[in-house]
Amino acid sequence: MMHRSSLPGVSTMTMQVAAAPRADRASHPGLAELDELPTGGPDQVPLRSLTLDLTHTRQFKCPGCIERWARARSRFTTLSSETVRRLIAQFSQQGGAELLLYGGEPTTHPQFGSLMEFAAQQVRCVRLVTNGALLYRPTVAEAIARAGDQAQVSVRVSLNAGTPQTHDRLHGVRGFFPRIVQGMKQLSQLNPQVELGVSFLVEEANAAELQQAFQIAEEVGAQYLWVRPRTGLHGIGLVPLTKPTRLRLWSRIVALGPAGSLGRPRLRVDRWFEAYLQAGTQPDTTKPYACCYYCAASRLVIAPPELGVAWACAYWRGHHRFHVADLALASFGSAQFEERRRAAIYRVRPGQDCAEVICNRHEGNLAIQQHLQRLQQRPAQAASPGQT
Repeated sequence: MMHRSSLPGVSTMTMQVAAAPRADRASHPGLAELDELPTGGPDQVPLRSLTLDLTHTRQFKCPGCIERWARARSRFTTLSSETVRRLIAQFSQQGGAELLLYGGEPTTHPQFGSLMEFAAQQVRCVRLVTNGALLYRPTVAEAIARAGDQAQVSVRVSLNAGTPQTHDRLHGVRGFFPRIVQGMKQLSQLNPQVELGVSFLVEEANAAELQQAFQIAEEVGAQYLWVRPRTGLHGIGLVPLTKPTRLRLWSRIVALGPAGSLGRPRLRVDRWFEAYLQAGTQPDTTKPYACCYYCAASRLVIAPPELGVAWACAYWRGHHRFHVADLALASFGSAQFEERRRAAIYRVRPGQDCAEVICNRHEGNLAIQQHLQRLQQRPAQAASPGQT
């Protein structure tokens, strides 16, 4: 079940693991790749989630882009459609459960529509993260809608503004905002079964527009508005808000009232971010667990160039130590590739590499840790005197 926020009606993304091991994917995207919480070591966890950076090209020029290192390393290139199809098919054959299409901007891939539909035919859960700039195009929206008839499809649009002017300023472009809103409306009308969400990265320049962003999310038929902070490169460090901005933003969240009812979008606010907004409490980014190994075992990132390069961690794609394999030299799924992938799992040093990273998977990792600790305690409890 989910923890509840101190604000009634605002659900956090923190999951409390109950006795049943099955993960609640709907309430905790951080566990989306796991059918059930692990009972053994990372070596026993199969690859369940694959992130494909379809392309490292994009239309926007966001000054705070956290992917700029990976994009520069790949020289802003694109995975070939043949490579994408082959990887998806092989991933499906291995029992893959979740496919995340990412970028750059994935919808700029020349074959995006056909790849989206192919993905839905192969994998039961397909997630798309997009800036939304091309959703207004029928070829893009219709392909996503058709995919939603074949698989569980979710689309998260990074809006990050409530007005065209602020959107232009934050993304280094002009004139895209109305198209994004139009595209989201179109997608909702084409297939309401596709989960549509809106992401709002908070900073000083847009914090006053949360109400407008919520209204837009409601108008376009979005199921949720994810309010989260802007971070630095690789998710390292919180871009701070002034105290007046923090408190005003919290007041606006409270004023929105109960969410997720009567067709309204539900708010997603991380528990730690609530604490930061209310009291300025900085997030605890220490990683007192080895659960990053489970994440690295169950997830994989493949990015351009054309034939693909595999990385062990989404936050560190582009960093040589997290390199798994060049797929031009070790084909995906081969014995050589699997050996390298398994070896890469333990290159992650949670207490060092991730000690400052505000990781979206942190709460999921804590849930895994707590679950494993309970499993370890059960034999001892069973052997205790007085136990029946």
